[in-house]
Amino acid sequence: MMSDEIIRTGVRTGPGKPGHTLVRRLRLAATVAALLTLPAPAFAADADDAVKAWLDALASNDAAAVTAVLAPEFQVQRSDNRGFTREEYLAGGRTRQVKPPVARDLVATEADGVLVVRYKMEVEQIADGKTITGEAPRLTVFRKVDGRWLVVAHAAYPAR
Repeated sequence: MMSDEIIRTGVRTGPGKPGHTLVRRLRLAATVAALLTLPAPAFAADADDAVKAWLDALASNDAAAVTAVLAPEFQVQRSDNRGFTREEYLAGGRTRQVKPPVARDLVATEADGVLVVRYKMEVEQIADGKTITGEAPRLTVFRKVDGRWLVVAHAAYPAR
């Protein structure tokens, strides 16, 4: 095959031939470089904004701020197997943030006005009288209402 040859030197580079590994590495590097230059999906900025609004509301420790970002059908599932509806969460199911949480490594998908985001969150919070610190995986589902992303569901996994 022409692509398995180094044309300038005329050296065959197929499997078992000198130069084959180099050509494979160059192809891999070119593929990775091409993938890294692809534009982010249009909803990536939405995911950043939606998660930021959610975490800002949590960091405020203010029930009104949290209420403003929750959809009526909101539910949360905690790592200790407890779950809360919107009303239960607002009435006492929330954790108290000691420091504003920081999200990273966001992975988002979006379809038909629903945005699903998984991420890692650095937390320092108080839940049930216990201080929790560390990196905590999260999964949050948002629904777009009147141009705003509201939280529909949230799954909280334990900090490590």
